[in-house]
Amino acid sequence: MPLQHQDKEWVIRETAGVIARITRRDPSAIQQGHSLGNDLDIDSLQLLELIAQLEETFGFEVEPEELEPEHFRSVQAVTHYVERKLRI
Repeated sequence: MPLQHQDKEWVIRETAGVIARITRRDPSAIQQGHSLGNDLDIDSLQLLELIAQLEETFGFEVEPEELEPEHFRSVQAVTHYVERKLRI
């Protein structure tokens, strides 16, 4: 059963919160348009931490074949990836 619009807002907030913890920034400073590398300075080790935290926070597993750069280019791309995994 698809989740409702309020659940999409929850995904946006939670995804921003995960990224904020990894980058040590205030969640309100994380914007959907931010690039993970250029704007938020997330390096390869932090990207691995991000994936692990997404799995823990949302209760899914990132499969190796899903590790496509386009899923992790921006906050918005990560949010859309999570929504697809949760089938929102």
